[in-house]
Amino acid sequence: MFDGIVGQLEHFRNMMEGYVDQTETAGYIVSQQYYSALIENEQDTLEKLNEERDQLVASLNDAVNSGTIAKESEAWFDLQSQINDVSEAIQDSTTSIIEFKNEMRQLEWDIFDKFQEAVSGITTESDFLVDLMSNDKLFDDHGQITDQGKATMGLHTVNYNTYMSQADEYRKAIDELNKEIEKDPYNQTLLERRKELLELQQESIIAAEDEKEALRDLVSDGIDAELDSLQELINKYSDLLDSQHDMYQYQQEIAEKQKEIADLEKQLAAYQGDDSEEGAANRQDLQNQLNEARQDMEETLFDRSINEQKKLLDELYSDFESTLNMRLDNIDLLLTDIIGNVNSESSAIRDTIIAEADDVGYKLTESMNTIWGDGSKLMNVITTYGNNFTSAVTGVQTAINNLKDIIQKAIDESNKQAANNISNTNKTNSSSSSSSSSSSNSSSNTSTASKPVSSQGDGKPNIGDAVTYVNGKYYYTSGGGSPTGSQMLGQTVYITRIKNGTSKPYHIARDKAGTRPLGWVALSQLKGYRTGIKAIPEDDLVWTNEGGDPETIIRKDGSILTPVKRGDSVYSTEAHNNLWDMANDPSEFIKKNLDVSGSTLPKPDVAQSQINNTISINIPIDKVLDYNDFIRQMQNDPKAEKLIQSIAFDQLTGRGKMGKYKVNFNN
Repeated sequence: MFDGIVGQLEHFRNMMEGYVDQTETAGYIVSQQYYSALIENEQDTLEKLNEERDQLVASLNDAVNSGTIAKESEAWFDLQSQINDVSEAIQDSTTSIIEFKNEMRQLEWDIFDKFQEAVSGITTESDFLVDLMSNDKLFDDHGQITDQGKATMGLHTVNYNTYMSQADEYRKAIDELNKEIEKDPYNQTLLERRKELLELQQESIIAAEDEKEALRDLVSDGIDAELDSLQELINKYSDLLDSQHDMYQYQQEIAEKQKEIADLEKQLAAYQGDDSEEGAANRQDLQNQLNEARQDMEETLFDRSINEQKKLLDELYSDFESTLNMRLDNIDLLLTDIIGNVNSESSAIRDTIIAEADDVGYKLTESMNTIWGDGSKLMNVITTYGNNFTSAVTGVQTAINNLKDIIQKAIDESNKQAANNISNTNKTNSSSSSSSSSSSNSSSNTSTASKPVSSQGDGKPNIGDAVTYVNGKYYYTSGGGSPTGSQMLGQTVYITRIKNGTSKPYHIARDKAGTRPLGWVALSQLKGYRTGIKAIPEDDLVWTNEGGDPETIIRKDGSILTPVKRGDSVYSTEAHNNLWDMANDPSEFIKKNLDVSGSTLPKPDVAQSQINNTISINIPIDKVLDYNDFIRQMQNDPKAEKLIQSIAFDQLTGRGKMGKYKVNFNN
């Protein structure tokens, strides 16, 4: 019985493991429902194995206590070996439950890792697009960012948001794992998984910081380009001032030469009409001094003007450089500004990315299209990391959620298929079990009897029948009150009383006389053909040789393959039929072979024997009231016993069938 039950459970397990292999081979996500079913099935197996071991131990103890089996005898070791086999099976079953739970947990981890792998595809594509535009000018000659520069900056912010989203998911997974570790602090598998998640979280955070650094470098490159443009402008202006200074000096040199010429001309004129040479000389000298003073003042003013303008230009560059570099010093503020700019120009960035991809024949993935939108509605592409970061409605988070939905749909489909497979397997097992149970019940437990009868092997439970106690507990009363135990479960017991109309109408005991009672059970708890049956009504699996007592099974075509040993006897067909008739209905057998009414025996068959003498016998039976009285008298009469023995066994021992007529009833 236990082999049959455990066999069904093992079949279910094999089917589930087969479905898991099929799912993996087909490239689909394995449903956790398979492992839930496997765990439940293995728990049933464990329960049955424990029940079997308990019954085997009880059987061994009962056999030892009753003296049926001697301790450390061959039979004792055989039964102990069976117990050991079941104990090892229990251990294997317990290990299987642990393994299935680990597989179920690993499957959950694998799904999480698969989701993170899908999300990593966003950063991989972003890096590809950044590399694609790396040969383009990201800033123009004046330090102004180009469309490619804006797109590159936008892609870096997408990576930043994606990495921080992954880091947040790792944080949540670690929090859940810590709860399991609190319950099982020394589980190395859980500790290794937490270490793995911590490392992945750290990698995601570092990657996000690298993206922030890339953005700062990008802004720094823009500032450097802008400062270079300013410096070039300042240098040009400075060159212009130097040119103006040179022109001024040239003009001064020309003016001096003109003055010298004029002085010579004036001297010539003065010689022609100067009446007072001393006065004229004094006036001229004063005029010259005045002109030199004015010229010197003009040169001083011009030089000062040039120097001040150069100083202002130098300060302008320094102040502008400091102002620009201040943006780089506060990376978080810089990131906030960049995110705002990227969101405001997302449409233009999207167009640039699509154009760059089209140039090389690349088509953006669904995730990248989701991130940048289709232009039909306004939505922020990215956001800064903080509270409710993963719940913000952004293009990046929407794309991540869509990837999660895709995986969830695959899981749902797998669960649906698993539910169908599990249901179909359960139906097959239930149908098989029901068919077997129905067949067994129809042949061995089909009716009840209310009084002792002489059973003739018709499969009906009767008082005195030896049956197998197969399941459940026996009770103290026939109404099912006070359960008293399950000793002798799986072993041969005897029906000693029957009380129809109750929930537990059959009383069982260890012995046929009922001196070692057990309790009351239902018909469904009993099975067996211990009383024998002459013709099986339909194909079936039946219990035989219960308790070690031998039984003979004969095919309907008359053939039987039977192991025999030297010295064994084989009954002829006639002897077998006589033995069967006499053993199962002795009264009818006697009536056929003995004329009770006339107290005379029928004449022997001449063809079978040459003995033709007539033997008359008288059997004194006082007060014979009916047939039953006659039988009771015969049960106590040794002469009748000799007659029956002669009828039943003379032919078996080779004496012929006429010996029954030679029994002397006069003595």
